[in-house]
Amino acid sequence: MVEAEEEYTDQMEVLVSCFLRPFKMAASSKKPLCSHEDVNSIFLNSETILFLHQIFLKGLTSRMENWPTLVLGDLFDMLLPMLSIYQEYVRNHHYSLQVLTECKQSSPSFAALLTRLENKSTCRGRSLETFLTYPMSQIPRYIITLHEVLAHTPHDHVERKSLENARQQLEDLSRQMHDE
Repeated sequence: MVEAEEEYTDQMEVLVSCFLRPFKMAASSKKPLCSHEDVNSIFLNSETILFLHQIFLKGLTSRMENWPTLVLGDLFDMLLPMLSIYQEYVRNHHYSLQVLTECKQSSPSFAALLTRLENKSTCRGRSLETFLTYPMSQIPRYIITLHEVLAHTPHDHVERKSLENARQQLEDLSRQMHDE
């Protein structure tokens, strides 16, 4: 679980530092390659999602130090109220990709910068579209993880109710996101 969260946080760090920040700077230049509105549409909530998962990862890592007594329920209790940002991200995702395509087609300078950024070693051959898609699978990944954790959690365990509640809330959120 920690490794998966580290990987996801790393992916979001690449999205924010290797793509979002350079495009924000480009939008602020004297000859902007795109508008701030375009950048906000493409990267909606990416920085907030990264920050949220950096905090969650720190909590997970500190809990692993107390292994085998692993308490996760309160971490999910902290995370759950903030996951509504994923609803907005998922709702915006198709539009985000549309804006990205329009920017690439209408601005050769934008497309050239994007190619330069995608060719950086930190991207490991992955496109911006790939990085923009990673948050789409995070909620389902948590649901699967909680199913696995619950399968190994005794019914009388102090964490059981909290973990079941977290799984249920994540399943509800996932349904809401896909119904919209």
